[in-house]
Amino acid sequence: MGNILKVLKRDFARLFTVPAAWVIMFGMVFIPPLYSWYNIVGFWDPYGNTNGITVAVANNDTGTDNALIGKQNLGGQIVNQLKDNDQLGWTFVTEAEAMSQVESGKAYAAIVIPKDFSNDLAGVVTGGKDKPTLQYYVNEKASAIAPKVTDVGASTVDRTVNSTFVSTVSEVLTEVINTVGDKAIAAEDQTKAKTITALNEASSDVQHTRDTIAKLNTKLAGTPEQTRTARQALEGARELGIDTAQGLAGASKLIGTTQTSLNTFVTATSGSLDQGSSLLSQASSRANQSIGTVTGMLNSANQQVGGMINTAADINQANADVIAQLKELPNANQEPLKSAINKLDNRNSNLAETLNNLSSLNTTIGNAYTDTAGLASSLNTATQTTLDTTNTARSTLVSGALPQLNTGLNTLSSTASTLSNGITSQSSLIDQSEQTLDQLDKAVSSTTTALNSTDQALAGVQAKLSTLATDIKALSISSSLNALIGTDGKLDASTISDFMLSPTVISEKAIYPVAAYGSGMAPLFTTLSLWVGAFVLVVIPKLETDDEDIDNLTPSQGYLGRFLLLATLAATQGLVTGIGDLIIGIQCASAPVFLLTCVITSLVYMSVIFALSTTFMHVGKGVCVALVILQVPGASGLYPIEMMPGFFRTLYPLLPFTYSIDALRETIGGF
Repeated sequence: MGNILKVLKRDFARLFTVPAAWVIMFGMVFIPPLYSWYNIVGFWDPYGNTNGITVAVANNDTGTDNALIGKQNLGGQIVNQLKDNDQLGWTFVTEAEAMSQVESGKAYAAIVIPKDFSNDLAGVVTGGKDKPTLQYYVNEKASAIAPKVTDVGASTVDRTVNSTFVSTVSEVLTEVINTVGDKAIAAEDQTKAKTITALNEASSDVQHTRDTIAKLNTKLAGTPEQTRTARQALEGARELGIDTAQGLAGASKLIGTTQTSLNTFVTATSGSLDQGSSLLSQASSRANQSIGTVTGMLNSANQQVGGMINTAADINQANADVIAQLKELPNANQEPLKSAINKLDNRNSNLAETLNNLSSLNTTIGNAYTDTAGLASSLNTATQTTLDTTNTARSTLVSGALPQLNTGLNTLSSTASTLSNGITSQSSLIDQSEQTLDQLDKAVSSTTTALNSTDQALAGVQAKLSTLATDIKALSISSSLNALIGTDGKLDASTISDFMLSPTVISEKAIYPVAAYGSGMAPLFTTLSLWVGAFVLVVIPKLETDDEDIDNLTPSQGYLGRFLLLATLAATQGLVTGIGDLIIGIQCASAPVFLLTCVITSLVYMSVIFALSTTFMHVGKGVCVALVILQVPGASGLYPIEMMPGFFRTLYPLLPFTYSIDALRETIGGF
């Protein structure tokens, strides 16, 4: 980056030290914008000066004296209206002079009104055979644009002729209607009003009938779907009935099997209960014997242990007395007697503890004896209760529940068989229902066809009634003519004539309006001058960069350094061009954005032209010139691209001018 800036600084220093270079830089920056300014001013408002386009008019019309429209000279009326028209430079001369002016180029076009023009126009309403003709001559050699402008003038004359003729005929016909139509209108109004009312009522009745048919058709249209659903339901019922009947038959058989198994089970269960009661009595007796044996042994052991504990307690007390006497001896505190006495005392204490433990154990044995005796009593009571309950259950099962269950199962089996037979017999009823649905579908189809035919016939009747009512209304005085009726109750001839002369008014509203033609052309000329300016900046200075005063300069650094110099001049050139356009007075929606667009456009053009020129040298510069030739017609600068040949429409999205012109139009006409 350092070398790039060094190149830029060195090049500017060289330019500033050479006064002649200042003049050249000034010319490179300011001369190309002159092209833009000059052309914008030249094209500022060319269509505002069309009154300078001379069109010669020769009126040879001799007029007409028609029985219907009276004496009229429509050619003279056309001339009078053209004299008030300032769109073109109308010149009123003889036919010979008009032709001379066109042939010499003094006039761009000539219009000759023939002598029988009024007579031929009058024949349009009275049955004439000749169609009125205006003779239009145009000199296409004089200018490429002038014929298009004079064509507009010819169209103006054509519209003037038509409107004048229609206005004149309307005025005459109005007078005729006012003369002969009062009585006829008054006599027919009442009858026509009654007839129109009757026709409207009849049309209303027909419409009501058609609405009813439409509703009925809507309902009938859903019938096939309903019958199809009904058939599916019937088939489902048939399949379900078959499955149900089979299930009920199986259930009846299963109930019989269950009943047999249940009786067998109850019989076997009764014997088992008797056997169980006997075994339970035997087990209880054996348990009582065992418990008696155990309690006897526990009682005997408790008594024996008690006697032994008492004997041992007496011995322990005697030992305590002997030890006490030994401790009273005179030499009791001397060894070895003292040791012997202590040992005897310890052993007697241990014996006392053992006796206490034996006493607790003997108490536990006594409690076990008491509990065991109570267990025998509880076992006897539980055994007896169980035997009583078993006997009661067997009696209830055999004499009560089993007979009732057998009766219920017999009834259920019979009902299942009957229901199975009944469901099976429903299949024939389903077949009859399906046949009925088929007949219903046929009846609906026939009815729909008949209703559609009836509706078509009624539509024809309704159309005829509407046409008849419209025709009758057309014969009467429409309410829309009230504005054309004067205060005397008659048609106002002048109002009708003015209306027919100009029946419509166009309200023109511009979207993104451009005040002057020059402002509309400014994007093209500005873009073109910026391209030419960028090309001049590449052609005049030397493109190669030397390495004087710069160490280790690479080609890329030299390229960018020289580009920055030219880009600075290009940006200045874009800014000068934009400021000059604004000073001229072009329309601008945003001056800052317009200037920024000019600067960016100039920089982009410089980058493209500089790249082509440094890469391909003279060939690249030739490509830049060729691009100018392609871009003027191909970038939609003069005419809409849709009007151009296919070759230019293909190039249109590829050309730089396309996007520059569009961007500048946004800043001029509005975003």
